[in-house]
Amino acid sequence: LVLAAKPRGSWARATSDEPRMERMNTFALATKALEGDDDETQAQWSMATADAKDGSTEAARRENMHWRKMNMAKKAQEDSLARLREVSKDTLASAASGSPGGPS
Repeated sequence: LVLAAKPRGSWARATSDEPRMERMNTFALATKALEGDDDETQAQWSMATADAKDGSTEAARRENMHWRKMNMAKKAQEDSLARLREVSKDTLASAASGSPGGPS
């Protein structure tokens, strides 16, 4: 008995009894991922993660976009805090040395 492997990938032709998966446009996916606040992004990421575990490529793409948004926001916040610490350190150093530009 020889079983033929079913072709996989985007080149595989769907038969009439198989649903055809439509891929969401990347720009539309990114735009949708950028909507909402941090709590909504966290919820969307959680739902996409659960869906992606079932093997859904579209869910994996959504999961990736929401994860990136969450981590880009976190990185921006960390960078902002680092700049604030640097400015504060410089301001304190100039005030301690009595140089102009420090607080009066």
